[in-house]
Amino acid sequence: KGLMAASAESRERVRAIVEAGKFDSEVSEDAALQLGITLDVLLPKTLADFSSGLHRKAGETEEHAKVRLQSYERRRMDKTEKLAREFDRIAAEQAATAEAAAGGPPPAAR
Repeated sequence: KGLMAASAESRERVRAIVEAGKFDSEVSEDAALQLGITLDVLLPKTLADFSSGLHRKAGETEEHAKVRLQSYERRRMDKTEKLAREFDRIAAEQAATAEAAAGGPPPAAR
């Protein structure tokens, strides 16, 4: 895709959101939804989550539950990276605004 990897700082912010169980003041739940991200998608799950109860599909084998868990983890990591890149974009935008306000180079010179 050619997308840049998110910064470690932004990945840490996403981890903090997951631990807190809520979005922070900079990226609201609505903003995350516009990116196709819900908090539930960022939360880690275990094999037990997929092989019992709510996530279990009728007649599903343990092996299939493992495959679904792996697929979920890939999607979760993709969404985590996407949100972290959004944090990087916001930080870059804020830095450019601050630089412009401080009389820095005009946008065309950047």
